[in-house]
Amino acid sequence: MSLVIDIAMSGGEEIQRDLREAHELLTDTRGMNQAIGEGVLEGGENSAGRYLPGVQNHIRQAAYSRHTTASRLGATPTGYLEKAADSLTVDATVESAKLVIQRNYEIFKRTLGSVEVHVRDRKWLAIPADARAFDRSPLNFPDDMLDFFVLIPDVLACWVLRDAPKKPRLDELETAAKPEKAEANEARKPSAKEPIKNLLFWGKKHVTLPEDRELLPSDANFHALIRNALERHLEVVIPTLD
Repeated sequence: MSLVIDIAMSGGEEIQRDLREAHELLTDTRGMNQAIGEGVLEGGENSAGRYLPGVQNHIRQAAYSRHTTASRLGATPTGYLEKAADSLTVDATVESAKLVIQRNYEIFKRTLGSVEVHVRDRKWLAIPADARAFDRSPLNFPDDMLDFFVLIPDVLACWVLRDAPKKPRLDELETAAKPEKAEANEARKPSAKEPIKNLLFWGKKHVTLPEDRELLPSDANFHALIRNALERHLEVVIPTLD
């Protein structure tokens, strides 16, 4: 799947007038829309010599200020947004131009508003609390090295890394004969009010990801990119019509 950004925008009267005039002048509207798409994607200098960053560079720049979780945990950023920017392509037709984000597009839902994430039943959302857990899940760790605790029912849980692997489970007869070995396998449940040693993940049933409109250029910047790309294309095409 992918996310499509339709550049055939309905807003901006000046933009719409310019596009109508260009459509009347040109017969190769697909070529024009391809040029607009590439201009919005890549950006460039406008007629006043000012550089307009395209969508691709805008996303890359936005990534620098969104490594807060990695920085807080002392982990290496995954390049999640950079990979999304690298996956951008242009899809142009005779009617419109579109930018298609083919990787990691889910995060861009936040440009439209906050995003609610829920889990049901006995599942929990695993939120990294340590650099060793960043960009990983509890499933990436050996079962015998993790303890899972529910701290507040249906609200808060955690995964804790053990100092030593869990011992193999004993059968019922061995457990009855040697209860001290079974007890040695049980970890003490931590308190939600105290620092938790070797905490890897917090577990939650619900999180709200806040709106992040600045992941993409503003409407005004999109309009400026469209107009600039159209002007540059006309400078190339109009002399060939003489």
